Amino acid sequence: MIKKKWLDIVAVIGMILSLMFTIILTYFPYVFALEPKGVYMKYETELFNKSQIMEIDILMSDKDWEDMLANALEEEYYCCDVVVNGITYYNVGIRLKGNTSLSQVASSNTTDRYSFKLEFDHYDSTQTCMGLDKLVLNNMISDATYRKEYLSYDIMEYLGVETSLFSYADVSRNGETWGLYFALEAMEESYAERVFGTGYGELYKPETIGMSGGSGSDLSYIDNEIDSYSGIFDAAVLKPSKEDKKKVIEALENLEKGTNLEQYIDIDAMLRYIASNTFLVNDDSYFGTMLHNYYLYEEDGKLSMLPWDYNLAFGGFQGQNASTVINRGIDDVVSGNLEERPMVAKLLAVEEYKEQYYAYLEELISGYFESGHFEEVMENLDYLIDSYVKEDPTAFYTYEEYMNAKDMLKQFCQKRAESIRKQLDGTLGKTAATQVSEAKVETSAINISVMGSQGGRGEENREKMAEAMGKVQEENNGNVKLSSDVEPSFEDSPSFNGMPPFGNVQPNGEMENNPDWGNIRDSDRMQGGGGRFPGGAPEGFAETFQGGNNSQNSIWAWLAISVFVMGAGLLFVKLYPRSRY
Repeated sequence: MIKKKWLDIVAVIGMILSLMFTIILTYFPYVFALEPKGVYMKYETELFNKSQIMEIDILMSDKDWEDMLANALEEEYYCCDVVVNGITYYNVGIRLKGNTSLSQVASSNTTDRYSFKLEFDHYDSTQTCMGLDKLVLNNMISDATYRKEYLSYDIMEYLGVETSLFSYADVSRNGETWGLYFALEAMEESYAERVFGTGYGELYKPETIGMSGGSGSDLSYIDNEIDSYSGIFDAAVLKPSKEDKKKVIEALENLEKGTNLEQYIDIDAMLRYIASNTFLVNDDSYFGTMLHNYYLYEEDGKLSMLPWDYNLAFGGFQGQNASTVINRGIDDVVSGNLEERPMVAKLLAVEEYKEQYYAYLEELISGYFESGHFEEVMENLDYLIDSYVKEDPTAFYTYEEYMNAKDMLKQFCQKRAESIRKQLDGTLGKTAATQVSEAKVETSAINISVMGSQGGRGEENREKMAEAMGKVQEENNGNVKLSSDVEPSFEDSPSFNGMPPFGNVQPNGEMENNPDWGNIRDSDRMQGGGGRFPGGAPEGFAETFQGGNNSQNSIWAWLAISVFVMGAGLLFVKLYPRSRY
């Protein structure tokens, strides 16, 4: 028999350890790598639920709207009110966005379908949309499929790349349907906190000289002078110090030398990112000639790259040949000279890293494509967006073009997966120079241009857009009072009982009171806020899109185990026969 005093001591120690374990799991779950060190944000599930379409109504006076469109290239912020899934946010900053896409719409006399940025804290620093500081709404100008960006981010997310949250948004203006947009979490403070935690590092969006940027966007080491890297530091998203900038330069110097790579580069994150881009063949990026459309993240002197802007993925940049794109060698990671892309070249020069890169490609091809998962995603997207696309009044493409485009995208992805499989198996060379024509994947049925070209086309579509534009420009129906000045004004915003609107907006985005706007459209296609399916989603839909929060499930599982251990210990002490002394 175990003596009582020892049994009691063991029981007490066990209960103390169980309690400590429970506390750590609850408040510091990342200590046991059960959850990323990031912070949960309400908007993760409330806005970016991929089995639903968010509803966004931009409430803005005709005067301000027309002025914003007339001065599109200025990219200045204007004040508006925004209804997001039935919740109203007042005095939100809105501006037009884009590079080439912005100038193309601005120069067109057939469309005003711009991309937008909604900055909830632009005029009120305490205001967010359920924690989100900025929302991006992309017009999908180069995407007849309506799903190039969606699939790109979904593929990267599957492979473990830290992407922005993404979904679709049914956008209205003053209650009138404007169009279906691709909704994206902006990479700013809320993103950094969500992904990296409250002690996040620094974030940059490098641009080349040709895109109004400076030098350094190729991530090559130049010298130790901060001014030599204007392409990086002039595009700082947050507020880096001089020391922060020196950390980036130090990392680039070691990258150039190929020394201490694990100390200065997040190797695993980069290999996942490279593998994803290899499949996507997005040459309007760091992997192409433009050296842009990515974010550079630095934390504790370690660098990684984060994805951005994939409307020209799947070979859509500069009208490329289908066979060349689909059979792009997995060792031909960039278009051009690999040595001019040190973040790729230096890593893949290490055999261990290269083999891991191949392993991630294997994981992507076998898990996402050969398993049938890709077909499920495409089918669920059909259920989710087809009816919206059909009714999109400002679409760049006709519905028939959309139907053909999405089928072409499906074929493209299947062919690309087949080519990479053959390269991994050794039946097709990993570079263009080593590929035998007979071994290449046959691509005669693939026409990349069908998947989208800049600006849209078709007279019928242009007439449709012109009619919609005129409708939206009509006077408001009188149920909505709009702010008319760029600067926020309580007098020009809806109020309750004489209270200014800011008094009703909570820092977390919740509303104490909501006005009855009257002209919020209740779609016949969907029932309930956020675009839910009538009668429920197709079988397996939620599983395919959502996947569940594995980290949270793990935490609850371990908490349950901890409580069980504590309870078992108490029961054991109660029932186990003990000797007296």
